[in-house]
Amino acid sequence: MTVLNKIIAIIVAVAVLAAAAIVLLVTAGAVSPDFVPVDWLEVPLERASDATGGSLITIIVVSVLLLVGALLVLVLEFSRRGREDELLISSSEAGSATVDHDSVRLLAERAASGASSVRQVRCWVKHKPDGLLISCRALSVMGSNIPEVSAEIQGNIRETVSEYTGLSVADVRVTVKYERVDRKHAMVR
Repeated sequence: MTVLNKIIAIIVAVAVLAAAAIVLLVTAGAVSPDFVPVDWLEVPLERASDATGGSLITIIVVSVLLLVGALLVLVLEFSRRGREDELLISSSEAGSATVDHDSVRLLAERAASGASSVRQVRCWVKHKPDGLLISCRALSVMGSNIPEVSAEIQGNIRETVSEYTGLSVADVRVTVKYERVDRKHAMVR
């Protein structure tokens, strides 16, 4: 999630949280509808404070659900650690060397696309204590030998990423799917 998306999610969650709390306070009679200094909110808040029976229960339940939902979004946004943007390659007294997380992903995709019969590939990289976990989904030509293609992709990725970054590759997981072909082009001869 980009920083802008995260900021927007936090702002919206705070606004929903505040609105739900104000509605609950007004319906409970803890504050008056003119509590909010905005005139256009006074009429809906008066209606909420005058509600009875099923309407009152509905307002309270919806407000509580919105309150809990907004709190959950805030907790998730603030507790979620950001994705690792850089991976440490080496560190010494002279300084440290890192590589961008997305650069490793692009390198893995480039290495995987070099395998025979591979049309398209998408990889994901996770850093684990014992090395990198690289997962890939590859689109292959119909009729290609999937075990051979998978092994070639795994070997290419492991060798290329290790060679160019110096990082240890713990596991390379590959899922291969045949590309769709038209019926008239799929005839076996």
